[in-house]
Amino acid sequence: MKKIGLSLVAAVTLTAACADGGPDPLSPDRAAFDVSATSTCVPTGVGSLTANYVNETPSDPFVVTCDIGIFYDQDGVVDGAVVEATIADARAVQWGIRVEGANVDVVNSTVTSEEGFPHQFLGVGYLDGATGTVRNNDITGDHRVGVLIRGAGTDVSLDDNRIVGAGPKSTGWANNGIQIDQGSTATVKNNLVQDHWWNLDNFVSSGLYLDTEGVAVHHNTFRNNDAGMYLFGSGNNTLHNIVEVTYSEVDIEGIYGILVLGDDNGVRQSTITSAVEAGLGLGVWGSNTKLIRNTVSGWADNLIDAGEGTKLPKPFAIDG
Repeated sequence: MKKIGLSLVAAVTLTAACADGGPDPLSPDRAAFDVSATSTCVPTGVGSLTANYVNETPSDPFVVTCDIGIFYDQDGVVDGAVVEATIADARAVQWGIRVEGANVDVVNSTVTSEEGFPHQFLGVGYLDGATGTVRNNDITGDHRVGVLIRGAGTDVSLDDNRIVGAGPKSTGWANNGIQIDQGSTATVKNNLVQDHWWNLDNFVSSGLYLDTEGVAVHHNTFRNNDAGMYLFGSGNNTLHNIVEVTYSEVDIEGIYGILVLGDDNGVRQSTITSAVEAGLGLGVWGSNTKLIRNTVSGWADNLIDAGEGTKLPKPFAIDG
């Protein structure tokens, strides 16, 4: 998404953008990437996309050499997989694990990309009515998106995952830790999401990018993300989250704790702190936002309420 001024909501792109140009892999036109398959790549039936494994999970660690490492469109379980994307085998867009329209649990697995991965890598994706649980996984590296949940009927529980980006970066793509959009629903709890940081002042990387309705986000830690949580959708509830910035030597222009642009959202009993005395801790532009028993401290602006009908009952601890 584009960075915004503190007193003005600009037209915001719905996904992070590429500083180097090129197509967006999250476009519905998934057949736009015409890449030649190797002898080990299996057609998935989704456009021209191929996968190393289709509706099966390998017992040994493996490198993604196709568009997708593990693809499921049948019910199943991905348990204990180790998936790596490498520079040598990088394609313009690659996925670690992708689920289309099936019920699949992804648990106890590791999905990563090498440092300096030159293109786009999406760790885990649920699309087109897919359901399941993503639990106790390590999802790390130069992600376009760590976990993507997309599409009407898609409903996923994210629980106890470690989703870590590449840290401050200024080339390639701004990346989001968790992105939930286009009519999907989810429960996001007990996750650590950190180091999604676009080190320029034109776009924003976010720990959580939420552009849908009815999502519950609670007991997570969002640490050292350019924006901790970005709530563009409506009717979502966030509760008992920690949003913090501890970086001391980064480009800190236009950083945010939680931004609320949609309507009827709740931000409750959360701690939103910064060690760099810059940026905006909690910004509200949507209507009927409920701010209940939050603690916000250490930002250049701890709170900006530009919304209508904001509910701000006591106690609400604002430092400064």
